[in-house]
Amino acid sequence: RIDVVTHFGPNDTPLRLEQDADGDGRFETQTTLENGAPALVERDRDGDGNADVRVSYKDGAEFQTEQDDDFDGVFEVRFAAVAGGGQEQTEDRNGDGTPDVKIVLDANGEVTRREEDRNFDGKPDLVATFVGGVARSLRQDSNGRGCFDREEDYDAAGALVEIRLDENGDCKIDLWSHTSNGRTDWQAQDQRGDGKATVLTRFDAQNRPSHQELRSEGKRRPDTKLFFHTDGDVRSQCLDTDGRGGFDLRYRVSGGTVTEGLVDTNNDGVGDTRQVYSGGALAHAEIDTDGNGRADVVQYLGGGAVIRQCEDADGDGSIDQCFEGEGLADVTEPTGVTDVSAALGKLSCGDFHPFWRR
Repeated sequence: RIDVVTHFGPNDTPLRLEQDADGDGRFETQTTLENGAPALVERDRDGDGNADVRVSYKDGAEFQTEQDDDFDGVFEVRFAAVAGGGQEQTEDRNGDGTPDVKIVLDANGEVTRREEDRNFDGKPDLVATFVGGVARSLRQDSNGRGCFDREEDYDAAGALVEIRLDENGDCKIDLWSHTSNGRTDWQAQDQRGDGKATVLTRFDAQNRPSHQELRSEGKRRPDTKLFFHTDGDVRSQCLDTDGRGGFDLRYRVSGGTVTEGLVDTNNDGVGDTRQVYSGGALAHAEIDTDGNGRADVVQYLGGGAVIRQCEDADGDGSIDQCFEGEGLADVTEPTGVTDVSAALGKLSCGDFHPFWRR
């Protein structure tokens, strides 16, 4: 039997080959030639007379294979070469002519990217990336809203690093959780629904909140930082009151009541005024007026007004004159006042978390 038929064009140029490879009398393979080289190979595997495998060639090399694996006349599986020696695989699972699964492999045959359209709306609702066979990221639309509501990032070892969630379904991320050594070390939340975090909480090794950063309404960046005792009570509060991005005021808190404030008026991180509170009310203030880091003026308050002021006029670290009203008063070492010879100290609030710079 004849098992190969060659069709020629003008000038005896071969245009097409028909082959009966299995000797059953049917030509199940057809090869289209260009300049004597294969350009397209079509095979009929089920014998129905219709091709169910198509292999395309470019520059003499195979670059795309299409398969109709369920023999319904639709080529639902496709393999194509990509730059760098890799391959892209696609599959149309519902037969609508649009790929629902796409897998990209590198030159070593390892998957680098996988996309799936699980609800057949034409948009991927799962996208995963891989490096060296290890998962590095996952994006998922779990509710079919057309946007990713779950995003996960992994480190080079495949360990989870960060999760981002859209919990209210508005297609904006409103929860960010960062993981280190298998535990959540910080978490940020959008509590106002504007797509921007309003609070970030850091956790200690026992998963207890250690401090918290807050973005006040109307502010573009955080302006408050709270530090917690292990029992959850606030021990200190730092504020950015001038909007410069750094801290200029720190309060110490005991039992929910402010006991001390340290004010940095020139944004150098060092206190210029210490405010001492009694029963939640400002009792006296220690002020550095000459910029040497130590208080040289102490003001005592009553009813919200200064009732006594003492000064270290010669800068020797000791009070040497006091005033009450318009006149001089006896110079006495004020009871309960921190030694004015000691430095007011730094605010020691640290910085806002790098997350806010995203």
